Amino acid sequence: STLSANFAEHGGGVFADGDGETTFENATVSGNRAGMFGGGFLVSSRLTVRNGTVADNTAASGGGINNGGGDLVGDGLVFLANTIVTHSPTGGNCAGTITSLGGNIDSADSCRLRELSDQPGTNPVLGPLADNGGPTQTHALLAGSPAQERAVCDERVVCPFVDQRGVVRPLFLGADVGAYESALPPGGGEPQPCA
Repeated sequence: STLSANFAEHGGGVFADGDGETTFENATVSGNRAGMFGGGFLVSSRLTVRNGTVADNTAASGGGINNGGGDLVGDGLVFLANTIVTHSPTGGNCAGTITSLGGNIDSADSCRLRELSDQPGTNPVLGPLADNGGPTQTHALLAGSPAQERAVCDERVVCPFVDQRGVVRPLFLGADVGAYESALPPGGGEPQPCA
């Protein structure tokens, strides 16, 4: 699914609250705004994002993801796996505590991701939100994207067999980070063996 161009005072794209658990997989949260907390996500419960793309969201605090809000910053549990959090014009990509399960990209290093497979302070090189095939809009990985073939798939994090559009993962040797699996050969266009 894609959640885009929404506005709320708190949790522009998603407000996960209460005692439940929310899981986003193969989803794009893009171009949402919040007046105060969490342009993309405001979390006051338990949220897991696997192979997601969180891009171009804005808020005063936590443009992409805000774990909590105001005096409650950090009162939820946020887990990211093979997820891109990028290009939040205001509020930073993340506010509050974020737990990495590996394979994530944060363009500004505000999520403080520290697994060895994470790429903090790295531009994921995405295209604009567009119709790239499939039923919903996505951000394509452009040539040279560091998200290509960098997903971590293991017993802790089971990678989905298709991307958001229904394209089989992986197309080459390894799965890509984010909601979009690129058909461009990784490594600058050199021929690559198929998966």
